[in-house]
Amino acid sequence: MDPHKNQPEPSGYRYLAVANMLQRDIEAGRYGIGDKLPSERALAKLLDASHLTVRQGIDILVRKGLVRRELGSGTYVNATHSDPIIGILFGPSLVDESAHFYRALLGALEAELIETQYTCRSYDGFNRFDAENPERCIPYQQLLRDARNNPFEGLIQVSLTDSRWNTLQPMKQVPKATHGEAKRDVIIDCFNFGKQTFEFALGNKCKNILYLRTLTSSPRDLVGMKVVAKSKKVPMPEIVQIDGMEHNIDVLAHDKICELALEWSKDGKHPDALIVSDDIATRGVAIALIKAGIRIPEDMQLVTLANENIDHHYGVEAVRFSLSTPELAGKLISVLMSRLVGETNIPLHVITGGWASETPKPKFGRAGAHHSPQR
Repeated sequence: MDPHKNQPEPSGYRYLAVANMLQRDIEAGRYGIGDKLPSERALAKLLDASHLTVRQGIDILVRKGLVRRELGSGTYVNATHSDPIIGILFGPSLVDESAHFYRALLGALEAELIETQYTCRSYDGFNRFDAENPERCIPYQQLLRDARNNPFEGLIQVSLTDSRWNTLQPMKQVPKATHGEAKRDVIIDCFNFGKQTFEFALGNKCKNILYLRTLTSSPRDLVGMKVVAKSKKVPMPEIVQIDGMEHNIDVLAHDKICELALEWSKDGKHPDALIVSDDIATRGVAIALIKAGIRIPEDMQLVTLANENIDHHYGVEAVRFSLSTPELAGKLISVLMSRLVGETNIPLHVITGGWASETPKPKFGRAGAHHSPQR
């Protein structure tokens, strides 16, 4: 059934009726953003109007900005959103139970952008699809469809692997700010984390220190520890590397500590301090320590890199070296805004972190006097 049959025409010229009917079709979604309208000849036949009348009606929609003519191609529906768009691309999936940091970062980015002229759209789960078959990735297809309908002013890229980014060829020319990949604009000061946490453990008279390491993109945390080891003439902590995807790092950490706990039980010795470079991994570590009967902090000091905006319940007293998600969001927005106005020499931004305000005082039952972290 023709939706235009028997529709009352507004008073005035016939081309106004044509413009109104087409506008109603666009607003009702019959013609979506980016869709090509039927040719003027086809519309003239459909609407029982002259070719000139249809052209005059479309002229009105062009002046309103609802459609655009492309020479030699046809007439297309424009995007109706008036605000420029910033796209936020996450490699991990935000629906993962362990994606607390990424969800907090998205909220912080949205809070930053609400104070600007920009609106934002987020896409996640890019690291999970097959780079050889991107057409199977729903976020990928949604991103490209949105980009065709309303081109992005800029992008913020979070923990998106290079192989996945390389599949997004249509987005390569869009200004972007990145965190969590090889060519990133905002980084965590892992040197400071390694240095301060090692100093803290030594300051609490810990001699046998284990570092459960999840970092892979930079050795700066180890460099920080080496500086301390050299200055204090002490051995480096024992390094146990954990490599895994974001969604199972707590399981891998749990299993590794359970494995180590069996070894510790054979000779009755375990580390005085355990440093962990990921708060999700620390959840698995805490469960393993509880299973092994190791009391925290009486038997062992547990120190973790964490996020000050996320409160994890570990079941034990973990000392938290915290990072600020709002600070990270602010720096990413700052880098992107600089690129949007054409700046090229933008320095690397660093998130330093610091001891959490709720850091408990250590309570070693078998050691001498201990000192809480220096604020």
